[in-house]
Amino acid sequence: YSGTNIGAAYQQARDADDPNAVHLADYRPYIPSYDDQAAFLSIPIFDGAQGSESQKIGVFIVQVPIAQVNDVMTFRKDWLGSGLGNTGQTLLVGADSLSRSVSRELVQNPKGYLETLKANGVNAANIQAIASRNSDIGARELKSEGISQAIGNKTGAATYKNHLGRDVLGSYGPIDVLGLSWNTIAEIDQAEAFLPAQTLLKRIGIAAIGTTAVLALIGFLFASALARSINRPIAHLQNTIQEV
Repeated sequence: YSGTNIGAAYQQARDADDPNAVHLADYRPYIPSYDDQAAFLSIPIFDGAQGSESQKIGVFIVQVPIAQVNDVMTFRKDWLGSGLGNTGQTLLVGADSLSRSVSRELVQNPKGYLETLKANGVNAANIQAIASRNSDIGARELKSEGISQAIGNKTGAATYKNHLGRDVLGSYGPIDVLGLSWNTIAEIDQAEAFLPAQTLLKRIGIAAIGTTAVLALIGFLFASALARSINRPIAHLQNTIQEV
């Protein structure tokens, strides 16, 4: 498996001189996971000697559980309770525009999601792969203004058509996850987002912009939760290695 990302994770830790270094090999298809997407964390293992006498004796690698990333991404499937309403979601996207987390619609309405992909001209083989794995992680490029802006290292909020061709209000920005450039997108259908504003317009003649702030906050909280979800097992792993 030297040519897979578990091999890359090994090489990163093998070449590291810092005993506290933690490396993340990004998602790629992995044959032992039935060619599904997999990412790996790795750390170098040193003996107990101090200073320059310390010797590297091995590498410890653990596969990043997709379910844990998805739990953070989907707020454990409690989008409504998390302030994302009936259509809002958060997306995790890599620098290659491929998704790193599962889409809300695929979770809630897989048939409708697959039909939308077909209507948008997505390759039949990609649709079949998504259907068979019940996951769209790494399955296709996601394209929208918000994603392009985030990949371009920009943070902001705007209205645009999302990767499914729907009019959304989105908040976006890049995040650094152990040296990898990932991006978070929080978005909600415009029809739902601006419903309170339309009500206010009728009553007092002003438009509410609170939804944008809420989306930005959700995006920030999501990024923070993702970092914590990765850092907790890393800290535990490092403590276990030290004890061993």
